[in-house]
Amino acid sequence: MLRLVRDFGMASAFSLSAVIQLLAVNVIALTVFGERLSTVQTAGIVLAILAVGLMTLGPTGK
Repeated sequence: MLRLVRDFGMASAFSLSAVIQLLAVNVIALTVFGERLSTVQTAGIVLAILAVGLMTLGPTGK
């Protein structure tokens, strides 16, 4: 986590951490508990991943 903070900044590192947690919880929910995602929930997860990707890979202001 400290390397992410150094490389990408605190905001991007914590956003990336939140998305990883979101994915981990959903993978567990889908595989272990047999949960199903609605279309809106799936779109939300995809948008969250896309947003963090754009923040992380976008211009750094340097």
